[in-house]
Amino acid sequence: MFNKLTKTAAALAICFAVAGCQDSYELGENSKNPSLTGQTRITTLFNGAVEKGQHVTIKGYHLEEDTRYTFDGSVTINGDLPDKSRLIVNNGKVVVNGNVGEKARIDVDLPIDKHTESYMCMQYNAALKMMMPSTCWKTVIDGLTYSQDTDPAITVNGHVDDNARLTTNGGIHVRSYGEGLKYSTGFDRPFTIGR
Repeated sequence: MFNKLTKTAAALAICFAVAGCQDSYELGENSKNPSLTGQTRITTLFNGAVEKGQHVTIKGYHLEEDTRYTFDGSVTINGDLPDKSRLIVNNGKVVVNGNVGEKARIDVDLPIDKHTESYMCMQYNAALKMMMPSTCWKTVIDGLTYSQDTDPAITVNGHVDDNARLTTNGGIHVRSYGEGLKYSTGFDRPFTIGR
């Protein structure tokens, strides 16, 4: 009995630490929740890009508090992103035509160019029981794939409530924001405020 109780407590602790026990849904055509399929289209996602990707438009009233949403491509939310919800977008941008709720999060990763380089390092050789020179590899980030696209990766055409968090390797634009907003931009892209 005690062992089972300990395992249950450990599982709950991991759940809260890793995901905060939020429900999680993919947006777009692959969503298991029919109200989150939205309108998906294939379009050019970045200025100057030849490649096309998915763009989904979702109505904000379909989103729920304390829920995690993911998408690979660009997302437009017509309405609000609820309190304590989280939106994770890879290889696209986010536009919220509404407000971002208290303690909500938006994380956007724009595509990056990178390459690997070799370098000399010392590694332990167990057979010889000594350190030996060796070739090691590291990943070097060259910059944003579509560096000519200077539009923000996150645009909020409304108010960002208290203690929200906006994180991207691109730029951010918001109309207004409350106390305790935490944000992070990348590659010298700006955080701007206003209409």
